[in-house]
Amino acid sequence: LCAACAEGRDGLLDVLFMADIGHARAGAADLTSPFPMGASAHEGAFSLYEGLRDYVERQGASPEAVLIAGDVAYSGGSARVLNHTRSALQSHLLGTVPVDMVFPVIGNHDIHFLGCSAAEERLPLKPCFYGTRQAEADLSFEEWRSNWLEFFPGVAQRAILPPRPPALEHALVQPEGWSSPGRYNLDLDTGSSVYIIAGLLSGSSWLKRTVDTPASYTDALAPGGKALECEFLRDSLAHGRALGKTVFVYVTHDFGRSCEDWSLIRQIDVWIYGHKHNYWQNVAPGSVVKQEQRHYPVRILIGNGGFDEGIIDVVSFGHMREEAHGDRVRVRFDIKDTCI
Repeated sequence: LCAACAEGRDGLLDVLFMADIGHARAGAADLTSPFPMGASAHEGAFSLYEGLRDYVERQGASPEAVLIAGDVAYSGGSARVLNHTRSALQSHLLGTVPVDMVFPVIGNHDIHFLGCSAAEERLPLKPCFYGTRQAEADLSFEEWRSNWLEFFPGVAQRAILPPRPPALEHALVQPEGWSSPGRYNLDLDTGSSVYIIAGLLSGSSWLKRTVDTPASYTDALAPGGKALECEFLRDSLAHGRALGKTVFVYVTHDFGRSCEDWSLIRQIDVWIYGHKHNYWQNVAPGSVVKQEQRHYPVRILIGNGGFDEGIIDVVSFGHMREEAHGDRVRVRFDIKDTCI
C-alpha cells in the first residue's frame, strides 16, 4: 500500500476516486434550485470536472473506473441531477470510463437533498424522505433506487452482492441478501488482488427512513445498524477471500464506528471516505505501508470534491492503481489537486 511512491510496471486496477462532488459548469444554472442546491454550482465544483478533463486529455490518464464516495451534487436521488452528473463525467473524462464503470456510494445528500440532518427534522415521528421535497414524500424507496440503477448502471450490472450464509436466528438480514446501491462490492478485474467493499455509513444524523425502506438499507449508525454493517463486512470479506483477493478497500461516505467487531475491521487495508470537506490521510506522503505489519486500515479522507467551497483552496480527487512487483502487489494512491 503506497502513497505517491516510485513507479512500478503497469498493474491491474486503475480507478479514480472522489467524494462530495458538485455540478459541472455546463448546465449548472439549471440545477441551483430548490435551495441549497446552488451550493453545488460554483467555481470549486466546476474545477473538479475541469481538473478531471485535464488529467485525461493532457496528462494521459486512462482510468478504468470511477468511484464516488457519496454526495452526488445534492441530488437526493433526483433523476434530473443524476442524469446531469452522469453526462458531465462522460464529457469531462472524454469517454475513457464507460457509463457502467462509475460507482456511487450512498451519502446523506444522496438520500435527501438536504442531507437528512437533525436541523431539517420538524416532527420527530416523520422520516427523512427520499428526493428533493422538504415536507412531504417525493420518491418512494423503489423510485429512488431505480434512479440510481438507471443512471449508474454499473451498480446494477457489475456490483457484487456477497452471498449470505444460511439463516441465523438473530441475523438482521435474512438470506434474500444485500442490495445495491446501499451495500455492494466490486471486483473490477478477476486478476486483481483488490476487492472494494461499499458500505452504508451515510453521515446522516436524521436516521429514520420511510416504511418501504428494506432492512438491508439501515444506516450503520441507526439502531441495529452497527451489527448490520458487521454482517455485511463479514459476508464481504469471506466472499473476497474466496475469490483469492488479498487487499480490501472499504468505502463509505462518512467515517465512524460503523462496526465494532475489531476482528473484521483489522482485515480492511484501506478505508476511503468523504463527508468532511477536506483532504487528509493518516500515513505520510511518499511512505510505503506493508500490509503484513499493520493491524488497522489506512484512512484516506477525500471530501473536498467541490460540493461547496470547502475549507481549503483546492478540490481534490484520487487515483488508485495496482502494481505488480514480482510476487508482490502494491496499491498506489496519488492525490491530485485542482486550484479553485
